Amino acid sequence: MAISAVMFVIFRVPMVRTVSQKTAEVIRIASELMIIAALFQFFDGVQAVSLRTIKRHERHKSPVIHYLSGVLGHSLASSLLVGYSYDRWV
Repeated sequence: MAISAVMFVIFRVPMVRTVSQKTAEVIRIASELMIIAALFQFFDGVQAVSLRTIKRHERHKSPVIHYLSGVLGHSLASSLLVGYSYDRWV
């Protein structure tokens, strides 16, 4: 996952150009969003490895509760915040 995140950062403009041949403004905005995708890729990998590591120690309830609270508490709340206030972020 870390290698994928690095590739997202290094090759973000060529990756965007393969999908979109629009104006330079669209390519610039999309390439900036690729940095956010790289951060997601990295932290998703950390989360997956951490959850499996904790599960291997036979502590099943605590990791699942922490994962669900993170997904519902942090991720969902921040996505709603950014989604409904997108005009202020651009």
